[in-house]
Amino acid sequence: MFRFLLEIYHYNDSSSSSNKVLPKIINIKCDKGESALIKAIRTRQQEVVYSLLHLGPEVFTYCVLKDFDSQGKNVLHYAVINHDKELI
Repeated sequence: MFRFLLEIYHYNDSSSSSNKVLPKIINIKCDKGESALIKAIRTRQQEVVYSLLHLGPEVFTYCVLKDFDSQGKNVLHYAVINHDKELI
């Protein structure tokens, strides 16, 4: 369901590429410094992780993938900590 809603929003956002709302919302960090992607990987929500990554490079750039949370960990750290071979 989450994936379906993200895709509907993503493909129906008619704003210019610099004004699209979804990348701004998805990349907001919580008070712990976690983006939606970091939180999904940390909490082992694989369907959410795949849904977020499926949105493509206009939403998730390389900078987002190497982003760190307040503990100095990024998505790869959490994938390794969780022994998640599919995400590594």
